[in-house]
Amino acid sequence: MIHKLIPYEYKKWSTLLGGVLIHLALGSFYTFGNMSPYITSYLREYDEIDVRFSKSVWISTSYSLFMAAGALLSGLLNSVFKINVKFTIFFGCLMMSSGVG
Repeated sequence: MIHKLIPYEYKKWSTLLGGVLIHLALGSFYTFGNMSPYITSYLREYDEIDVRFSKSVWISTSYSLFMAAGALLSGLLNSVFKINVKFTIFFGCLMMSSGVG
């Protein structure tokens, strides 16, 4: 269905854009693993919140859960309710970004 929406000369760019967006979504999860010690240290030092590394793991866990829920719900919207692909992509990105904050 989506191959009919994109003109032939733009198909290679849509594939490239899709790959970049997938790597951005998945890469943010791994980037948080590298930044987690710094965020935890910052919260302890400047905000005087008693956060330990064992508690900061739950941030990345909730992020992965929201990412999975967003992918599942966007697929459900697309297959069951036949909702527009643009809305499904927007809803999936919204669910993925809600796990970050």
